[in-house]
Amino acid sequence: MEVIHQLRTIAWYHTVADEVGGTTPYEVTNLVDEIRATQPDQSNAEAKSFFPYAKGKVVPSVETLEMVESLLPWTRQVFDVGPKIEGGNAPIWLALGGTEEAVRSVLVWYQPKELGHLQASGASVDTLIQHVTGKWFPESVVLEALGKNQPNWVEAAYREGLLELSMELLTALICLWRLSMYRQEGFPYINYLVTGLFREAIPELMKPYGLEVDFVGYCMCIESHHWQYLRKLSDGQLFDTDTPCL
Repeated sequence: MEVIHQLRTIAWYHTVADEVGGTTPYEVTNLVDEIRATQPDQSNAEAKSFFPYAKGKVVPSVETLEMVESLLPWTRQVFDVGPKIEGGNAPIWLALGGTEEAVRSVLVWYQPKELGHLQASGASVDTLIQHVTGKWFPESVVLEALGKNQPNWVEAAYREGLLELSMELLTALICLWRLSMYRQEGFPYINYLVTGLFREAIPELMKPYGLEVDFVGYCMCIESHHWQYLRKLSDGQLFDTDTPCL
C-alpha cells in the first residue's frame, strides 16, 4: 500500500472519530453502528469495524466511504481531498503526491489570480516561492541562514510565536517544495523552510488527524529521495526509472 493512502485513511478515521465523539476504534465502531441503526435503509446492515482504519492498515472501500458519508456528511472529502478548512478542504494529498501539473493546479487553488497568472506567464520557481513565502519568511534572513551550522530559523520563529502555520499555507509550501524538485530550481531554499516545520509546526497542525508522526515521516522520505536523486545526477548515474520526486 502506498504511504499516502495510509495517511489519507488515518486522517479520515480521525475525522469520523471526531464527528461521533469516539476516542478508540471500539468506541467509533459502536457509535457509528448506533447511528446506522436509526437509518431505515441500514438498520439491518452488517457492523463495520474501524480498527483497521485507525492505523491505516486497510484503505476504506468506496462502499464504506459512501456509507459513512451518508451518516456523517463531509467526512469523505477528508479522504479524497484533504483536511477540513473554512469553506472546504485543503488538497494536501494532491500536493503531497501529485504530478507536476497537479502541483501547479493546487498552487492556483491557493491563490487563483496571482499564482495562476504568474505560472501562465512563465514565472520561475524562485519567483513563485518568494511570492508565497516572502510575507512570512524574509528572503534576506533565510539566505543568511542557509548553509550555516545553526538552529533552523523557521523552527525557532515558530517556537517563539512569530510564525503561524495554517493548513492552506502548508499545502502551498509542499507544492512549492515538490515543484522545486520537479524543475530542479530553488530546492535548497524551499527545503530549508519546509524542514524547519518538521519538528513542531507540522506535528501540531496534523495532530487532530492523527498524523503528527506519519506525515512528517513521509515528508522526510520525499526529501531523502530527492537528495539521492541529486547525488545520482552529480555522479552521472541516473537511469530512465529515476525520478526527482516521489
